[in-house]
Amino acid sequence: MPMSSSSIICGFCRTRIPKATPKLRCDLCDNNFHPKCQSHSKTEAKRTIHYQPSWLCLQCISETLPVNCCNNSTPTAAAPKFKSRCHSCAGWSYSPNNVKICPWCDKTVHKKCFNGDLGCSSCCSNMIPGWLISTHELNGTYNSSKMPSFNPYNHTDIMNLIGDNLDDKFLSENENYSDISEILASCKYQRPINVKTSAPNELKVLSLNIRSLVKNISLIREEIEIFSKFDVLCFNETNCTLEKLPNGIRDLEIDFFHEPIVQNPFRTSGKGGGLVIYVNKRVCSSDKLDTFDPKLDRSDTSGEFQFLKIHNCKNTNKTKLLVNFYRSPSNNPKKFL
Repeated sequence: MPMSSSSIICGFCRTRIPKATPKLRCDLCDNNFHPKCQSHSKTEAKRTIHYQPSWLCLQCISETLPVNCCNNSTPTAAAPKFKSRCHSCAGWSYSPNNVKICPWCDKTVHKKCFNGDLGCSSCCSNMIPGWLISTHELNGTYNSSKMPSFNPYNHTDIMNLIGDNLDDKFLSENENYSDISEILASCKYQRPINVKTSAPNELKVLSLNIRSLVKNISLIREEIEIFSKFDVLCFNETNCTLEKLPNGIRDLEIDFFHEPIVQNPFRTSGKGGGLVIYVNKRVCSSDKLDTFDPKLDRSDTSGEFQFLKIHNCKNTNKTKLLVNFYRSPSNNPKKFL
């Protein structure tokens, strides 16, 4: 839409100044400015217009005074947000700290897709024969029931028979490890990419020790297709104090999930501890999330606990109770619960 000849243009941002907005006019360059373009509020601009007979804009002051001493006060445009597509996996990276340059194709890739001097995963698969072939596929043992699986708690495991024999003390203690050994052997581990989206009749929860949520939030956003398969994300050891974040809760928001529920670390330093729960928007509406505090005596427990009720979970009349928790390794495990 063309501007009329009577429109007054700001000398800094080159856009029209509305009639109702106070106009700051520089006595040196004769340009008009928005108050915000000169770091003024509307009230400050009105006071300047009425009580200050002579006024200079920041640009003229910075050009007049030595060594541009006013440059720090000159408003500047916000720096563009970083966004780079990985040449290897085609995913996005939102931080320059998470990208590398492949020495072969000279293109940007994620750190996770970078293999040092070998280059990115895409170049490796193109140049190195058998790069994507596992040893099980080469040996034809992928579905073999006799495929060895190392269990450090079982002294009869073939891997534990290599080298010196285990002493009698370890063998006597091995009976205490048998329960743990059976649990480890029965775990059905999956790569995150192979996890399926939860069914309508189940609640899929991911619990993860994230060791600083602020440092890893960009990685979560890049892998949101994987994380969004879960209904609830429970992060512990977040090292995150909400009041210290530059943009508050907005610094922790991710796609497909409601605004996170944050519990600050018990330590005043904010280092160590801290809990955050994300609930997928498909689980319920935000007004169905209810946090509550059972008033645990901190002196009587060595853990941090976060409690959340989900009402009408997945369009049912059922209420689910979630507990997110963390215990520092240095705390007494006997006082954890």
